[in-house]
Amino acid sequence: SSSRSAPKAAVLVVMAVNVARLAANEMAARWTAIAVAAITTNIAINAVAVKGELLALPFLMGSLWLALLAVRDKAWLPALAGGLMAGLAMGFKQNLVGGVVFTAVLFVGSLVARRLSWGELVRLALAAGAGFLLPVLGTILWAVSAGVDLSDLWYAVYGFRFDAASVLASGSAESETI
Repeated sequence: SSSRSAPKAAVLVVMAVNVARLAANEMAARWTAIAVAAITTNIAINAVAVKGELLALPFLMGSLWLALLAVRDKAWLPALAGGLMAGLAMGFKQNLVGGVVFTAVLFVGSLVARRLSWGELVRLALAAGAGFLLPVLGTILWAVSAGVDLSDLWYAVYGFRFDAASVLASGSAESETI
């Protein structure tokens, strides 16, 4: 229902505003608030038709915000939490690597711009990597404890995409059923 999704949309708006404020300025933050509020309150978005990208969006936005905070404050805890958020985003949509890519580019760019030292870069990167691995390892442990073969898990998450792409590329009648 919309009453349950309103707080989630509000959290997403707040995170997006903070990303815009850290990356740009107050004017960008205001426009971001308007845009994200408009996108997340669209009545066409509902629990039945929702896609993984939309569910992952708060985690992705959180990872961006936390990566920016980690660099600004040179703090490992936001880096760890940002890595966790990036990993959770990929749990909703397997090819949604934006949080990981953004963080890597931000960290390396901050080193090049001399906003981070080598030691700070390594510390933040290790923290972000550890955070990212938490949901990955959690999923693997859950699968193994449930008796799922890891090759089956890999195929269910990624492998089927290659088979589907081959069928679609072939243009065969089978592609009509995918």
